[in-house]
Amino acid sequence: MNNINQERPPENSDEISLYEIYATLRQKRRIIIGATIAFAMLAGAYSFIRPTNYTYQACAGMGIFGREQNGQPILIDSPQSAMAQLDNVYIPSVVDSVLNGQNKINFDTKQFKTFSPKDSSIVCIKTDAPKRLGDSVSQIQNAALQRLVSDNARIAAVPKASAEANVKQLQATAQTLSTKIANVLDQEHTVNSELALLKTKDTVLQNQGSRMAQEIDRMRPLVKKGIHNVHNDSTALTMMIQNNQVAQEQQQLFKVEMERSVALPKEQVALLNKMNTLKRQENDLNAQVAANAAQMGLAEASLKALQTTHVVRPSSPSIEPVGPGKAVFIVLGALIGLMLSVFYALLAHALTSGKDEMQGKHG
Repeated sequence: MNNINQERPPENSDEISLYEIYATLRQKRRIIIGATIAFAMLAGAYSFIRPTNYTYQACAGMGIFGREQNGQPILIDSPQSAMAQLDNVYIPSVVDSVLNGQNKINFDTKQFKTFSPKDSSIVCIKTDAPKRLGDSVSQIQNAALQRLVSDNARIAAVPKASAEANVKQLQATAQTLSTKIANVLDQEHTVNSELALLKTKDTVLQNQGSRMAQEIDRMRPLVKKGIHNVHNDSTALTMMIQNNQVAQEQQQLFKVEMERSVALPKEQVALLNKMNTLKRQENDLNAQVAANAAQMGLAEASLKALQTTHVVRPSSPSIEPVGPGKAVFIVLGALIGLMLSVFYALLAHALTSGKDEMQGKHG
């Protein structure tokens, strides 16, 4: 008995006895348990009647109108600038227009949060809302992104038009070069035909010269024989005619040989020089065609790489609801009820003890 009295603090002590707290809580256990259960039930009931929110999200990819030397894309507008425009201009404007048409709906622009995933050119709008407001939320998100897309399309129109004009100019240059090459090839074909004709002519002249030489060789013995057999005027006339024929044949043979040795080679050299000139022109034109094709490849790649800002994900809700579940609400309600009931029990005990102590002093 004395040990128990020694463990308890004196009545006038300000210290709180653990035993006294335990006794108080045990005495008020029904209130504590009842309050805990009541708060848990209230929290559970609220979790059942509260609207279930889903995350609605819509995203747009920023347009690209070129690339840097290291391959990094050059954006039409930065994601940070796009988010600022969405927050300050597009979303408030769309929200106002939607609210004017639907008076029963109340939205705050702060509910529409913009963000951009790290190291990406995508801008998104995220909103937590119940499904009954899903259509309005989707309408606002899609309309805001569409305004961003429209404004960026006007910005991208200038570089796109320039790239398209460059491609058309290069295509026209390619067509012109192709026509020039075709003309050069036609001229080369003509020169080759003329060279072939010269070769044929040379063969004809060679054959003609051979026949003349044979004829001269045939007639020379007759002429020599006729000189020794001149008996009358008739024989002399025949000899003169034969001599004249030989002389004519020799003159013709000389002309043929001169044409083969001088005129034909001169024409051939001129044609070969012309062919070499045409070949150089053809090589120069082919080099221009290759350079133009390379420029066109770059221009077409640049035009192909040009991307306008576009919606990559229309507004859609998440599959699972967001926020705490029903079990979390029940547990939190039970904890709140437990804490409030324990606080009430200790406060009531402290007030009762203080009142009894005051009455004891006055008694």
